[in-house]
Amino acid sequence: MTRFPILPTALRRATRRLACALAAAGLGIAPAALAAQDVIGRLPQDAVLRSLHDGQRMGPFVGWLVTGRDPVGVRAHSSVITGLRYDVFLSNPVYFSVRVLDIPSTHDVYLPAAPSTNNRAGTALANLLGFEAAFEFALS
Repeated sequence: MTRFPILPTALRRATRRLACALAAAGLGIAPAALAAQDVIGRLPQDAVLRSLHDGQRMGPFVGWLVTGRDPVGVRAHSSVITGLRYDVFLSNPVYFSVRVLDIPSTHDVYLPAAPSTNNRAGTALANLLGFEAAFEFALS
């Protein structure tokens, strides 16, 4: 196999073409890079929403607990969750949060000795009380 030698003039010509192509690409990218420095939206001092800088917060919360289907039928039923939440600001963006919650629910009661056709005895209260403590990271 014969290799053709690279001629110095062809090498210089290729180098010049590559330099011109890179310069043209740089000129094409420069306006986009300058436009990326524009402020989109509002400046922080003009923002409608403010970051919370208080030391602590306390407030109620409400939710809904959805329990899955129970093939046996003894799990607590879906119900409302009510509770109280307390947050302490530790350092940006970390909060320490404590929640105390109550889930008033019911569950089905079955009589294991009765025949399967009529072994359901009714429902009973299944109130669930909860306590949760967590470190929360408020990233935005």
